[in-house]
Amino acid sequence: MQAAESLIARPQRARAADTSLADAILASASCLGDTGLRKACLETLLVCGGGSSIPGIIRRLVSELHQLCPPSITPQPVTCPEYMPEQSVRYSSWMGGAILSKIAFQQNQHASKYDYNESGPSIIHRKCG
Repeated sequence: MQAAESLIARPQRARAADTSLADAILASASCLGDTGLRKACLETLLVCGGGSSIPGIIRRLVSELHQLCPPSITPQPVTCPEYMPEQSVRYSSWMGGAILSKIAFQQNQHASKYDYNESGPSIIHRKCG
């Protein structure tokens, strides 16, 4: 059994024995002030990364969230589009971060290893500051 699967299957072995994945998601959503935003986040769940390949994880997560959420909120998983390769869910969190970094940061607002070796720490202040 893999480490991530054992924590979900037997959360009592985890350090925070009373907190399941569903509890953690609900607690995070509860931090959102706007109830509409909270509802939208809980009704569009994206389970990605290596842990998403655990058999039955999405079904179990949605089932547990249904038990914890008020009746006005219906947790639903967002599925990967059919045109995406089968393994893309496994790497989707990495791909999303890569895309976000391209969108969020200007083209020349990063320092490469070459730049750092040439100029030292001051390159960070010049390019990113």
